[in-house]
Amino acid sequence: MPVLFRHSLKDSDDEIVQNLDHIYGVEPLKITSPSTDFEVSLTLRVLEGRCLLHPDSVVLAHQHKAIQVLMNILPTRGVIEQGACLDALIFMLDASANQMDFEAFHGIEEVVGLIRDKQVDENLRLKCGEFLLPLIGHVNGRDGQPLATIHE
Repeated sequence: MPVLFRHSLKDSDDEIVQNLDHIYGVEPLKITSPSTDFEVSLTLRVLEGRCLLHPDSVVLAHQHKAIQVLMNILPTRGVIEQGACLDALIFMLDASANQMDFEAFHGIEEVVGLIRDKQVDENLRLKCGEFLLPLIGHVNGRDGQPLATIHE
């Protein structure tokens, strides 16, 4: 789990060079490139699978501020990453700590914003609607609580 957040889901702003003194030094500089769209999407699919197959991974992901990372990806990346992000988020919200983080980052408003944006891909807008259905709580006549656990 830490590898996912340390490499593929790392924000590219973390790698901004503040000092150029290393150019004239003897120490080699570790050069890294930001993750491609495909790498981010694949990483999100791995995160989704881990959370689905191993429920304790949801809590572990919370320790790595997963919701914050996913909420940064959702409005800024392409359609492929946004779809994978929504799929991963639905399993992440199985933990109450992640639910509180999702609420703190105004997650529902972000998803609704994607639905309302006419320039967003239609399939992504439909996926946003599908994402919101379990969060509403009264789906198919159920009287369960909003954000009820996914594994029920």
